[in-house]
Amino acid sequence: MSSGRFSKAVAVFLVAFAGCKSAEPEPAPAPAKPRRDLEAELRRDHDGWWQWLATTYDADRDGRITRAEYQRDDDAGFARLDRDRDGVVTRADFDKKLAPLPDLTLPMLLIRAVGGREAESMGTAELLAGLVQLDTSGDGRVDRAEFEAVAKGGINGIDPFATLLAGMDADHDGLLSRPEIERWLARRDADGDGRLVMRERDRAGPAPDEGSIPREARVVAPDFRAVLLEPQGEAVAPWTLAAHFGERPIALIFGSFT
Repeated sequence: MSSGRFSKAVAVFLVAFAGCKSAEPEPAPAPAKPRRDLEAELRRDHDGWWQWLATTYDADRDGRITRAEYQRDDDAGFARLDRDRDGVVTRADFDKKLAPLPDLTLPMLLIRAVGGREAESMGTAELLAGLVQLDTSGDGRVDRAEFEAVAKGGINGIDPFATLLAGMDADHDGLLSRPEIERWLARRDADGDGRLVMRERDRAGPAPDEGSIPREARVVAPDFRAVLLEPQGEAVAPWTLAAHFGERPIALIFGSFT
């Protein structure tokens, strides 16, 4: 076969091959994942938490848990459950957004809100300036509407402004003044270096150890008594940490629905 005929044959073959390839059906696109309904998920969680609380503590089954029915010796725990402060715990309490303990959450809330999601620390002057800029009315105080006009994202079920008030609002007027913010920042800057670090504590005493702790420096964990979450009607003995010392390594994961 001459070179010209060979070239034409190859060309015809390639065209035919390309035509066969193009005739193949395109793969179907993967179905889009449905968007999570975070509000619905939170409501389901609240329903479950309330069901357990009512089963455990609502002795007269009237849909209300009084302090007398809440048999745990924990006034602070009952107060956190009673979010609307009406003296009883009901399912409606879980519909009110929660203000976490400011000692634990305020540094992270402020640093990430002003410095960005990757920030680990910020100068106190920068934080003060960032909060003062929220005062769009110029009256020297930041109210809820001014804060929420610029607040973005956040955690479902959490009330960040209530957390700010719990930590900073010294006169309990529902507003944040510049002096209140300055005093809080000065108090939280425990080492006086002009910066706020997320792990900087508001309490006296050394910061907790982090990372690997040498064996000789380790201390025994304090004992505690925990109530197990079990289906209705089953009698389960309380779980104590001391009863399991020495059996095997124990990992404790602390969480709360209060």
